[in-house]
Amino acid sequence: MPENYNLTPEQGKIWQIQKAWNGTDICNVGGILRLSGKEDADILARAVGIYVQTQSAFWLRMNRHGKQYFEQIFSYEPEIYDCRKSDREEMASAVQQWMCEPFHIYDEHLFEFRILCLRDENVVYGKFHHLIADSYAISLVVKIIEKIYEDLEKGIETFETDRRFLEKVERMDTACKENKTEKEEQNVPDEKQKVFSDKRVQIPDAGILAGWLTEKKQDNIAEIVKIAAEKRISWYHKRFDYKELNAFCRKRRISVESLLYAALTIGLCRLKNCNTLSIGRNLINRGAEERNVIGMYVDTKSILLEPDFTVQAGQYAAQIKKELALQAAGKRKDYGKFDLVVSYRPVRYLPSPKDGSCTEYMAGSVEVPLKLFLNDDGKDLELIIRYQKDIFTKEEAERLIRRVVFLMHQIVSYPETKIGDLQLLEEKEKQQIAEFQGEMCWKYRESLAERYLRMAETYPEREILIWHGEHWTYRHFHGLVTAIAGLIKKHADFAKSRIIGLCLKRSPSLPASMYAVWLCGCAYLPISIYDAKIRKEKLAGQCAMMLTDAFLESYLMEEELLGKSSGTQTGYSSLECCKICPEDAAYQMYTSGTSGEPKAVQISHRSLSCRLEWMEDTLQEYTQVILQKTRNTFDVSNWELLLPPAFGRVEVLTDDKMEASPEEIAGIMQKEHVTMLHFVPSMFEQFLSMAERRKWKFPDLACIILSGEAAKAEDIRRAKTLWSEVEIFNLYGPTECTIDVSFYRCSGKESEIPIGRPLWNTNLTIQNDRGDVLPPDEMGELVIRGELTGIGYKENGIPSYRTGDLAVLKQDGYLYYLGRKDRQVKIRGMRVNLSEVEKSLEQLFTGSRHIVLCIREQLVDFFEGNVTEEEVRGKAAEQLPYYEVPSEAVRVEHFPLGKHGKIDSRELKRQYLEKKKKRTVRRKLSGDWEIRRKEEIMIHLAEKLLDGGTVTEKDNLLDLGMDSLDILRFQAECERYGIFLEYAGICAHPVIRQLAQQSMKVTAADAVGQEAVTFLRMEQKKVLFLMIPFAGGSPAAFWRMQDLLTGRADLAAVAPAVFGEKSIEEMAGEIMQLEVLQKYQKIYLLGDCAGSALALELAGRMKEKLERLILCEALPYEGISMGGSVFSIWDLLPDQAVRILLQKIRKKQFQVGDGFLESFRRDVRKSAVYIKKRKKICIQGKVTLIFGSEDPLTAGYRKKYKKWRTWLPVSYHVHNLGGKKHFLTEDAPGELMKLIETQVWRKEQYGEQNIQG
Repeated sequence: MPENYNLTPEQGKIWQIQKAWNGTDICNVGGILRLSGKEDADILARAVGIYVQTQSAFWLRMNRHGKQYFEQIFSYEPEIYDCRKSDREEMASAVQQWMCEPFHIYDEHLFEFRILCLRDENVVYGKFHHLIADSYAISLVVKIIEKIYEDLEKGIETFETDRRFLEKVERMDTACKENKTEKEEQNVPDEKQKVFSDKRVQIPDAGILAGWLTEKKQDNIAEIVKIAAEKRISWYHKRFDYKELNAFCRKRRISVESLLYAALTIGLCRLKNCNTLSIGRNLINRGAEERNVIGMYVDTKSILLEPDFTVQAGQYAAQIKKELALQAAGKRKDYGKFDLVVSYRPVRYLPSPKDGSCTEYMAGSVEVPLKLFLNDDGKDLELIIRYQKDIFTKEEAERLIRRVVFLMHQIVSYPETKIGDLQLLEEKEKQQIAEFQGEMCWKYRESLAERYLRMAETYPEREILIWHGEHWTYRHFHGLVTAIAGLIKKHADFAKSRIIGLCLKRSPSLPASMYAVWLCGCAYLPISIYDAKIRKEKLAGQCAMMLTDAFLESYLMEEELLGKSSGTQTGYSSLECCKICPEDAAYQMYTSGTSGEPKAVQISHRSLSCRLEWMEDTLQEYTQVILQKTRNTFDVSNWELLLPPAFGRVEVLTDDKMEASPEEIAGIMQKEHVTMLHFVPSMFEQFLSMAERRKWKFPDLACIILSGEAAKAEDIRRAKTLWSEVEIFNLYGPTECTIDVSFYRCSGKESEIPIGRPLWNTNLTIQNDRGDVLPPDEMGELVIRGELTGIGYKENGIPSYRTGDLAVLKQDGYLYYLGRKDRQVKIRGMRVNLSEVEKSLEQLFTGSRHIVLCIREQLVDFFEGNVTEEEVRGKAAEQLPYYEVPSEAVRVEHFPLGKHGKIDSRELKRQYLEKKKKRTVRRKLSGDWEIRRKEEIMIHLAEKLLDGGTVTEKDNLLDLGMDSLDILRFQAECERYGIFLEYAGICAHPVIRQLAQQSMKVTAADAVGQEAVTFLRMEQKKVLFLMIPFAGGSPAAFWRMQDLLTGRADLAAVAPAVFGEKSIEEMAGEIMQLEVLQKYQKIYLLGDCAGSALALELAGRMKEKLERLILCEALPYEGISMGGSVFSIWDLLPDQAVRILLQKIRKKQFQVGDGFLESFRRDVRKSAVYIKKRKKICIQGKVTLIFGSEDPLTAGYRKKYKKWRTWLPVSYHVHNLGGKKHFLTEDAPGELMKLIETQVWRKEQYGEQNIQG
C-alpha cells in the first residue's frame, strides 16, 4: 500500500482552492506544444509516454483524506486524433471544452495528454492539475519531450527516472511530522465565501478591490467561479519605447518587474483611494538543482506595498525593487491574502525547445478577481489580464491595462516627478470630464428680492398664491410683506445679528416673511415649529429677532394676515428695499455636523438667484402652479416658497402635516390644478402605491421633482405607467450648496436612477482623498465647485465643497450616487450624522455612553449609564432638532465588542431585533368574528413593519416606533385585505383595537378606489392563483394563506362586497374585463363555499387560461323557488338563528355582527340563484374538490360530490383534510396550503378518488 504524504505548502494553497470550488476547472493548467519536424505521431506518442513514466510528478494521486500518494506509472499512451480533415473552429471548440473539464480528483491521474494530427503539423495538448505542475513546468514539458523524441529517432531506448519531485515531497512531509503540524491545512476554511474573502487583504488600509467588488455584485462567489469564463486581453502600447525602458531600468538598476509593480501600486492606490496594496506575487521557487524538474514549485506570496506619494517616481521604482528582493529572500511577512495576483514572466529565460514552441493554456475559471501577467521576451512587453467576467467587464480590464502602461511610460519619461503628481487621466478622459460639466452661461443681474419687487410693481393684480381656497394677488401678498418688514425694522436687534428666525406654521406669512427679511437687508433662518421650546430659544438667541405666528397675530391686523390690506398702513414704503450685495447671505440653515453641534450653512443671494433662474428657465413649462408641502427646515422648501412670487407663478400652500397624507395631497392637487410638486422618494413610493390602488388621475400635473434620497427605478417605472405624460426629474444637492446641484430627466426605462448632470455654472468631479480627479467609472467622493456652493466653502481660493458622498461618473455621461463615506444617513430627506447625535447625547448626559443606529429608517439610541430610557427620550426631545431625536432609547448592560475590541454595531442591532421578536405578551382579541380577524391582520402587518417585534391589540402604533411613512405603509397593506382606514384616523387613534372597530364603519362598497380583485402578493409571475371567499367574506379571509405558492404564482382574492347586489354573471363579466388579469398565461381558481358559484362562472369564461378549478368545502346548493323568486334557506331564518347555526358549524363561540350577517345572506342568495338556473358549464382545466372530514355542511361528501357532474361534466380529484371542519381558509390554512402545493400544484399524486366524467 503506497505511503501517504502531507501536501507541500505550495500544494496546500492549491488544495484550498480545489476544496472550495470542487467540480470546476479552476485548478486546470496546461499547454499547447508544437514541435517542428516531429511528423511521426507514433514516435511522438511514445515520447509522451516515456516522459510520463519517468517524471515522478505524474505519479501523484490524492486520497479522500487530503493526502497525496505516488504510484509509479509503467505504461502510458496518449490518445491520437486525426484532425487533418476537421473544421478548425469545431476542433478548437472541442479542445476548449476538453481543457475545461475538471479532473476526478480522488485516486485518479491528475494529467492528460492528447495528440492532434493537423494538416501541417502535430500538436500535443497537455492538461494538468495544478497540484502536479506549475507554469514553469509547462514550459519545461515541451523541451523534455523534444529531447526524448530525438533520442528515440536515434534508437536510444533507455531513460532515467526523475524522482526529485517525490523526494522533495518526502523531505517536506518529514519536516512537517517533526514539527507536529500540518501547515496550510490548519487554516483551510470550509466555506467557499470565506476562502474567497481570504484571498483579499483584511488588514487596515488594504483590501481595495473588496470595495470594488461590493460596488459591482454581491452574488455567491462560488457560483460566479463556476460560470465565469476566463477572458484574455493582450494589449501592446505601441508608443512605448522598449529601448527607452531598458535604458531606464539599467540606469536605475531595476527590473521591468519593479516598474510594473510601481505603476500598478500607484494607479490602484490612487484610483481606489487607499494607502496600501497587497499583491499576490508568483515566485518560481526553484533552486539550481530543480530547474529541470516537473512539479508544483511556484508559490504565490503576498507583498504589502505602501506608496509614499511625495517620493519621486524613479526613486519609488527602486524602492519596489528592494521590497521584491526582500520578499524573495523570505524577509517580508506573507499575509496569505491579496487583492490581485501579478506574475512577471521573463519569457527569454524560460526553458524552450530548439525547434518548437509552448503556449500556456489558461483555464476557464479564476479564483481571484484579477490576475495580471507581464510577459517580457526582451523585445516586446505583453500584458495579459484574467478576470471574473461577472465582476469586471472587458472594458474595465482594458482600462486597467491601459492605465498601468500609461503610468509606466510616465515613470520612465519623468522619473523626477513625485508619484502623487503623475497624471491619472489620459487626454480623452480629461475631455470627457470637461464636456460633462455644467454650462457656464449665467451672470448675476439682480437678487430675488429685487426681481420680486419688480414683478409686484408691474403685475399687482396677478394671482400668485392660494391658501385655504383664498386666492392672493401680488397686491395682497405685498401688503403682508411690507407689514412684516415694518415689524422687523421696528423690533429687531440689528446690533446683535442680521439673521431673522422664522418659526412659522405654513401660511402666507411664511413666504411673505422671507421676502420681508430681505427688504430689511437681513437673512432668514428657518426654525421648526416642532422643535422643543429649549431648542427654539437656543436658536432665537443667535438671531436679531424670531418671528412666530403669535408675534405676528399680536401686532398685525386680521386683514393684513388674510391679505385684505393694501400694505400702506405701516408707513413702510411698498417698494422700498435695502441695497442687497450679491455675496451677502440670503438664508441660513443648519445641517448635520461632526463636532456634536449642528453646522450653520449660509447661502448667498448670488447662488440663490442662479439656482432659481436655472429652474425657471429649464422647467418653465411645468411651473404654472406649484404645490408647497415641504417643511421649512428642509432646503427644498426654499424654491417652493420663493420661486412663484419672484417669477409670477402660483404657489398652493398646504396645512402643516398635510404632507404626510396622500389623500389630502391628492385632493388639493385635483382641486387647485397643481402642475408641479416635490416628493422625497420614500414618500413618493407611498403616494404612488395609493394612487395605483385608487386610480388617481391628475390631468393638470406636468412635473414631479424627486430629491433628498436615492430614487428607485421601479417607482419611476410605475409612475410613468400610471401618468405617462408627467415628467419626472431626479435632483441632487447637499444643504451646504444651494438646494440642488445636478438633475436628471427620468424616462422610466432605467435600471438605476442617476443624479444626472450639473446645473448652470457648476462643476462636479469625482475625487480621491488626495484631491486627484478620478476618471469615469471610478468610485470616489463627489466634489462640488462653482456658483452654487455655500458661503465660506473654498479650496485653493475656489468655491468648493467636498460632499462626503460617494459617486461615479459612468460612460453614459451621468453621475450615480453610491452612498456615504461617513456615518451620515438620510431620514425622510433630512441628513443626520449619527456620530453628531451620539456626541450631543453624551453632552446632555455626562458619564453615559451612547451608540445611535439607524434601524428601519429610525434612530435608536443604545446607552450605558445611570439614566432611564424616559429621561433620554425626554431631554433629547427638548434639546435636539426634531429629526435628531431618537425614536427609541434602549439601555444596555454592556456593548458587544468585536475581535479588535471595538463596539460591534451589527451585533448590537441583531440583539435588539432578536429581543423584539422574543417580547412576551398576552393577547385578548375581540369576540366579534370580523373585528377579531381584523385585529389579527393588523397585528401581523404591524409586526412585519416593525421587523418582527411582538404586537398586541392594545399597543399604540406610534409608541412602537411607527412614523408617518410606516403609517402609510400600514394603511396600504390593510387595504389589501379589505380593511379601510383613513390616515388621519390612524394618527388620532393608533391603537389596534380602536382601528379594527373604526374600520367596521367603512365597507368595501363605500371605500374609495376599492378594487374588485385585491392582490395579496404580486411578483410579476405568469401564473395567478385567484381566490373567492365564503359568503360574507372578503380578501381578509385569506390573510393566513399569503405565503401560498410564493415565488411561483401571484396571489389575489376577489372582494365580493364591491359588487353589491350584482348577479354572479355580472360580477364575472366585470372581473374578466380587468386589465390586470390579461397578462397571466395560466390561472388557478379557488372558490370557498358559496364562493364556488362565482368560481364556476369565471372558470367557464377563462377557457384555455384556466389551469385548475379548486372548490373548497362546497357542494351544489340550489335555491328555493317561491312566488317567482329564488331564495336560500338562510333567507327564511331569523338573524339569531343564523348566528347560532354559524357558531355550531364552526364549533367556536364568536359574535356575528349585523354587517357580516347582511353580506352573508346576500352572497348565499346570489350563489343559490346562480346554481338554480345555471346548468352544464364547459371548462378546459382540471377540477379538484377539497372537504373537511368533520364539516357538518358537507357531511356525506363522498357520495354527494357527484352532484357537481350536473354542472361540471369533467374528471374530479377529491381530497379531504382529516379532522377539519368548515372555514378551512381561516381555521386550517397551513394544512390547506400544504395540500394545494403538494397535490394540486405539483400534481405528484391525486386524492382518494379519481372519477371519470
